[in-house]
Amino acid sequence: MPGLVNGLGYTFAVVANGTAGPSAASTPSNTIVPDVPVGPSAGVLQAPVGVTATGEDRQVTVRWTAAPDGATASRFTATATPGGATCTTTGITCVITGLTNGRAYVITVVGHADPGDGVADSGPSAPTGAVYPGVATQPPTSVYTVGRDSGLLVRWHPPVDAGTGNCHFTATTADNGRCATVNGSIDQCMMFVPIGNDYQVRVVAHGLYGHDSPSVLAYNRRSRV
Repeated sequence: MPGLVNGLGYTFAVVANGTAGPSAASTPSNTIVPDVPVGPSAGVLQAPVGVTATGEDRQVTVRWTAAPDGATASRFTATATPGGATCTTTGITCVITGLTNGRAYVITVVGHADPGDGVADSGPSAPTGAVYPGVATQPPTSVYTVGRDSGLLVRWHPPVDAGTGNCHFTATTADNGRCATVNGSIDQCMMFVPIGNDYQVRVVAHGLYGHDSPSVLAYNRRSRV
C-alpha cells in the first residue's frame, strides 16, 4: 500500500464489496509501522553490530561483528569522535592511532560495499561508550603485611610510573578481606580480618581510566593473636 508515512503507526481492516453493498469491516490488524528497509534487497547494507573498543597507549583497538543481512561488506571504517581519526580494514578489527591519552572517545563503524555491487554503504553503528586511551599503571612492589591485634597492616611501594591519570590502591585476600586508599600517594592500608589466620594479600594499582595492574602475592604467615 503506497503513500504511507515512515514511522507512523497504522492499522488495517478489510471490507468485502458485493452486489448487496459493502460488508462490515473486519477486525483491525495489529499496528504496523512503515520503515525504511535495509539489506541487499533494499540496496543498503546494515550497520555492523557489537562494536567494542579497548584503550591503549595513544590508540584504541576496535572490534565488531558484521550484520547478518546476507550481504558481505568489502571493508569497514571505524571512526573516533571527537577528532575523526579512523582505521579501515577488510576484517572485523582495526586500531585507531594518533589519539590523546586520557581523553574520552566514542567509536562507530561503517560497512562499505564494493562499487559494483549496487548496494549502498551502511549507516554508522551504534556508538560505543566512552573509551580512554592510556598507559596501564605499573604494579605496586615490595608488598608486605604486618599482623596487628585488629588484623593486617598492608604496605607496599607505589609504582614509579602511575600510568595515565592518578591511581589508587586496593588490597585484597582470597577470602574477601579488603582495604583501599583514595589516591596514589598513600602506601598502606589496614585490613580488618580475623586474627590468628594465614593470608595471601594482593595489591592492585587502579589507573584513572581502568588501566589496572596487580602486584605479586604477599604471604603473611599469621596475623597477631
